[in-house]
Amino acid sequence: MLGLALCSSAAASGTGGRINFGPAGPRPVLGIGGPLSLQLLQLARTEGVRVFRSDALWSAAQPRPGQAYDWSAADATANLLAAAGIQWHAIVGGAPAWAGARGARGSGVFPDQKHIPQFAKFAVALAKRYHPAYLEVGNEPEGAYMVSGYPTPSEYEAIFHAVRAAVKRVLPKTKVLMAGMAQQGYADAFYKLAGKQIADGVNIHTYICPAKMLQWGFDVSRETGYPIVDSEYSWTADGKTPICKGYSGVRFYRAAQKWVLRIPRLELAEPFVWTGDNTELADQIRALGPPSQNG
Repeated sequence: MLGLALCSSAAASGTGGRINFGPAGPRPVLGIGGPLSLQLLQLARTEGVRVFRSDALWSAAQPRPGQAYDWSAADATANLLAAAGIQWHAIVGGAPAWAGARGARGSGVFPDQKHIPQFAKFAVALAKRYHPAYLEVGNEPEGAYMVSGYPTPSEYEAIFHAVRAAVKRVLPKTKVLMAGMAQQGYADAFYKLAGKQIADGVNIHTYICPAKMLQWGFDVSRETGYPIVDSEYSWTADGKTPICKGYSGVRFYRAAQKWVLRIPRLELAEPFVWTGDNTELADQIRALGPPSQNG
């Protein structure tokens, strides 16, 4: 995954080829994603979190073609969030096997072109039932996990276009987001096809040096005036994701938080927590700091 430039003091000053954003805009809505319990979500709310990003899987709701939707899994998420006083950023995805599933796992599994209308129908039903704060169409369609079989930019544009059009016809005020993307080349090819369809948010994932996706999102937002959604940024304690030089653990996470919140036109900032250890999760959430500390 490509992303956040936090490798040296040059990053903060905009020197040495780094991005100089200039003054930040109004403080964005703060969200979060990851394996959070009700207790941790309630803690997140006290730290200023207002939105939770998680999967809304078609495969869980309709594992067999033609059957009525089973909302039990999605209801559980919605009820958990209601109890914590947090809104849902739903990632609609997870195509079932009968819909020509392609991809890796979770919301990063996409339907084939033949089953796009059924996928769009599911997205509309989900939007009508839950009225999520954001409805994101899949996750990282470029195959950031290096698994073959992901949709091409044109195939993903067809999926996104169908879902967005169907949802906007019924619920025009719903914010329908492009999938968060972590690879610049794929994102740029998709943007050239989608154009104004991404007006609800330029959705990027920013993790490690260099800052290619951060630069891409900033450039597209500056060109179009569209808001930026950074729906995944983080550090990891599991050793699977590289960490920028000179940073580790919560120290990196706090630095990432401070850096991301400087982006002009940033509407939504959603760090992603990787670990299943509740103590580390709580430390990550507390690293967000109350709203007054993050402005």
